[in-house]
Amino acid sequence: MFAKFKLLIRTWSADLFPVVCMDAKLLFDDNAEFRQSEIFTLKDWSQEDAREVEAGRANLNYIGLDGSIGCLGKLQCTVHCCLF
Repeated sequence: MFAKFKLLIRTWSADLFPVVCMDAKLLFDDNAEFRQSEIFTLKDWSQEDAREVEAGRANLNYIGLDGSIGCLGKLQCTVHCCLF
């Protein structure tokens, strides 16, 4: 789990904690889903891009880009040499 606290404020009120977090982000690694299945069931899929959700069902990652990019990928070439 990765926690990112964006805004912490100090309060002077006696009924609150001295420091209050106003905005936070929690990120969970997808590889930990088998250990943290209860947490992953809480995910709100309506907040995700529909294209990313569809790709996730096939265990793929989708990255939406602006512009006229047609393909984003890694090209791997293997060269075989034979010496006689």
